[in-house]
Amino acid sequence: ETAVNASHSMYGPLRRKAVRALEVMEQEQIYDVAFRIVTSASSSSLDASRNTPQSRLREAAGLIILACASCSSECASYLISNRAVSELVAIAGESRMLTSSSALRGDWASRGLCFLEASTTLLLQAWKNTRRDDDTSSTSPLSLLLEALDAGAVGIASRVVKWKVELHNHDKAYSNIRVKTAVCFMLSAMFGIARDDDQNAVGTSRLYNAIDADCAAALAYENHGKGRSDLIASTIALLKATAPYAQRFANGNLTTGTSDDEPLPMMDLSEACFLAVGSICGAITGCFASGTIGSSTSCNDLHMVLKSSDFGALKSDKHSHLRRDASVMACEILTMRTDQGPFLPNVLIG
Repeated sequence: ETAVNASHSMYGPLRRKAVRALEVMEQEQIYDVAFRIVTSASSSSLDASRNTPQSRLREAAGLIILACASCSSECASYLISNRAVSELVAIAGESRMLTSSSALRGDWASRGLCFLEASTTLLLQAWKNTRRDDDTSSTSPLSLLLEALDAGAVGIASRVVKWKVELHNHDKAYSNIRVKTAVCFMLSAMFGIARDDDQNAVGTSRLYNAIDADCAAALAYENHGKGRSDLIASTIALLKATAPYAQRFANGNLTTGTSDDEPLPMMDLSEACFLAVGSICGAITGCFASGTIGSSTSCNDLHMVLKSSDFGALKSDKHSHLRRDASVMACEILTMRTDQGPFLPNVLIG
């Protein structure tokens, strides 16, 4: 507690300046200006592979939207009411947006990362906030889920989780891992919103239909006889691939065996994978560990968004067998043995 108080006092003046700056930006509605820039007709015709003043302006506006959405409820409400989720997902899905290097941040971030993270942040916050008793939002999380699906979120996620990370190129590997992490957080929110829509199952049906359609398209045009591998199986496979790396990083550096700083954000990716797979399997609590990407929620805050119906067996429906199959695959990963020993005990204890 003393250390926390010391930390707060150390950053007190800086925090006050940041809060004041945010208040000024809210008064000037800078998020409205930024959103108009990224959705303008001139921006939508840009080639993501070209480094032009207009493309840099668009990315800078995207970074402003991400920053404001992460810390300003006023900005988040504005963006949600203006259907920003569909716009941001569509921008992230434009050709080469997630593979071209950022014009402002360099090779370690892709040009479309800020748009993907901003849409993910809005989905997470909207789902979390609407479960509160004092929520006054006029837009339901289901509407945001449908926006994301219509904008092609499943297709984007399906491509990204299957990416191979080239570890020999540090900056590119870092960029790819950041994109994968954002996608996993998005999946955790999307499956969680679909699970909460238990009255008419519109969200669940639309989500699984989109996954089936994406899988059918991949079988027809991409896989060439390699077999069925839908988004759910690919996400669980990603968890299986990243879990051993995370276990090694937790115990020490991969190459030196020491406790040096982690060279790549593998722990972040593994956490996001766990949240996504948990949500796919029907869990409710995990996704509320983050209101925004990379942030945590206190126990008191977590208690405010949980309901008595969140505990106990899930209601049986026509998609129950899919959650059960995903749970079986996830359990096989949790019980596997690695070079570092049994995985699950190490995670729980270490």
